[in-house]
Amino acid sequence: MYLFRQIEEKDIDEVYQMALEAHSGVTSLPKNRDLIKKKIEMSLSSFDSINHKKQENSLFLFVLENKESQELIGVSGIKSGGGREAPLHHYTLQEEVRDHPSMLSQAKKTTRILIPERSRAPYSELCSLFLKRKERKSGIGRLLSLARFLFIKEHPGLFEREIKASLRGVFDERDLSPFYENVGRKFVDIEYDKFVDLVRQDPSLILAAIPSFPLTIELLAPEARNAIGVPHQNTVPAKHMLEAQGLVFDNEVDLLDAGPILKGNLHSTRPWIHAKKGSIAEITPTSKGKKIIIASSHMTFRAILHVAEAQDEVHIGKKTLELLQAEPGEQFLSFEL
Repeated sequence: MYLFRQIEEKDIDEVYQMALEAHSGVTSLPKNRDLIKKKIEMSLSSFDSINHKKQENSLFLFVLENKESQELIGVSGIKSGGGREAPLHHYTLQEEVRDHPSMLSQAKKTTRILIPERSRAPYSELCSLFLKRKERKSGIGRLLSLARFLFIKEHPGLFEREIKASLRGVFDERDLSPFYENVGRKFVDIEYDKFVDLVRQDPSLILAAIPSFPLTIELLAPEARNAIGVPHQNTVPAKHMLEAQGLVFDNEVDLLDAGPILKGNLHSTRPWIHAKKGSIAEITPTSKGKKIIIASSHMTFRAILHVAEAQDEVHIGKKTLELLQAEPGEQFLSFEL
């Protein structure tokens, strides 16, 4: 049995170990225990303020716990206001056709450029998604990622209408980002991970690695060109999962590794449209039906994967009820996978 729940102070050591296991590019999960501690403290404060008005920079972190082994196997999060403190948010990928003199008309060519920009509208961000390697084939990544949408559905006033997810970009066999090595590092000669840590402490430092003019992609080395808008191979399943929920790639890429940024209207996503309120009918488990995510907010937000014949009324066992910290007859939120 796997439990998706709010992060707690006692989780710091296991979350830190997961951060160390993560490769470069998982920028919202720092390999620094003090920074992890600050993130957890910020998240606890955000959860404590959940019944108050929307906070500008709330961070909600969750963990996925294997109840049999009593170990944490994954982490994910949501930022209520993504990038408000940053001077730039992304590169926008555009095509450009230059007007040539008539004698060169046959040589006209379309080029691609990257323009550093801020987002025009406020947005919330799905972040910090990491699942231990040994668990990635079990299908529980869907619980770790999609349960966040049910938390948003439960607390819509905390989040913006637009939702984004910045996906890890391409890194080579040396764990280097071809795009950063060919662009950012030409402006600031600092290793990727070290520079990310500095930007995390002072977001304005991102400007040091960004050209002050649009970047012509055709002038870059092939390995950098080919990395633009492409997710890391380990991130492809997460990309497909989010696209299936209604998020799309709209020519925005990360400023450092050029990984794709997916975005969408929160109210048009599958979980928002198809999530349903229901009640726990009785303490009788069943193995028939469809796989759904059940979320309860009775005490703290908790979610599990479950099999049920209908979303409006489910039958679960006593142990599952205890995991959700719920009682028979209580309301829950569910989403069919």
